[in-house]
Amino acid sequence: MAEMMTEQSNLIARQANELTEKSDKTAQKANELSRQANALSERVTLLEESRYKMEVRPFVLVTNWEVKTGRPDEDNIISYQVATCDANDTVSIVLELTNTTQCFEIVQCKEAETASENDKTPTKWGLSVVNRNSISIGIPSGESRKVCFYANKKFFAKTEGHDIDIQFILINRFGDRFNESMKLCVMRLNWERGDCMIFPQNYKVQEYAKDHKTLLE
Repeated sequence: MAEMMTEQSNLIARQANELTEKSDKTAQKANELSRQANALSERVTLLEESRYKMEVRPFVLVTNWEVKTGRPDEDNIISYQVATCDANDTVSIVLELTNTTQCFEIVQCKEAETASENDKTPTKWGLSVVNRNSISIGIPSGESRKVCFYANKKFFAKTEGHDIDIQFILINRFGDRFNESMKLCVMRLNWERGDCMIFPQNYKVQEYAKDHKTLLE
């Protein structure tokens, strides 16, 4: 009788061990499924963010730049007078803006200023246009348009060796407004040779709010 009870006890112990092993395997499978679900959720989130950036959030990249004497007379260009000038003393900085997203966007310069030495007050740029209907310009997906800033030589001479902080208002195809800021590091300007060295950097896009509160970065 004792031997029979021992065998039964051993059998029950083996069955308990088997159940424990099966339970552990089930828990491992559950953990693996949970990890896979989390990874899938992260991929979906990244895809949604990528789609948002390409199809909803507008963005322009400065892909070229040049300096000119006088004011360029071209189609598909916005021209802003940023300081006083006359016909004999007008020079221009021209930036090429490229729409790198998959949606049409409208671009308008909001403000610009030249940084000063020793943290002094920066020099604000005026942004006057001859025709109020020409204050903004549309850029289809993958295409480029130009924006011109013109003034007298003395005004722009102060920007050489300094940074220019520029902000644009961007409007997507749904009419949503965004604010894009960037910094232009101006290393050299030579109007006579039409030569310049400018480095765009520090791009940042935020949803635009009239109360100037940041809604999204």
